[in-house]
Amino acid sequence: MPGKNHTAAAFTLTEMLIASALSLMVTAMVLTLLVKNLELWRDGMARLQLSEQSRLVRERVLHGLNGRFGLRHARRSQITVAADRVVFYDVAASNAFALRWPAGQPPVYLDQSGTQLLARGGAVVESAAIAAAGNILKIDFSLALEGGRRRLTQPQQIRVYLLNE
Repeated sequence: MPGKNHTAAAFTLTEMLIASALSLMVTAMVLTLLVKNLELWRDGMARLQLSEQSRLVRERVLHGLNGRFGLRHARRSQITVAADRVVFYDVAASNAFALRWPAGQPPVYLDQSGTQLLARGGAVVESAAIAAAGNILKIDFSLALEGGRRRLTQPQQIRVYLLNE
């Protein structure tokens, strides 16, 4: 139709460049927030896992593994304390058990059936101090876990009142 005037409404190149730049800025901000939240979530999950492993180690030390002998049932005469381990015997003094806290490795429980890990999921002993005073056995240890780009640690204290003879 040669006689009609066609005026097309469209965006100019400048308007398109400004809209693209604004879209890129908004996308960059959203991605930055997403990455930061993901880092926080990873750290939180690592802290939760470390806390759970510390609690499990404490419970396994005190109550034993799978219903077997734990420190809550030990007598003073049945316990031998070393720098990074506790060795004790059951009531019949026939089965020896040992708890070890080797630095840089998971804490372990040793008995006649073999070695069992007390902590899993990459948790390792950062430091351990074991002392016996009278009828109290005191175990201070710290578990560590790599969480994202950081090393997370959690100290634990176990105090056991040993049974008298």
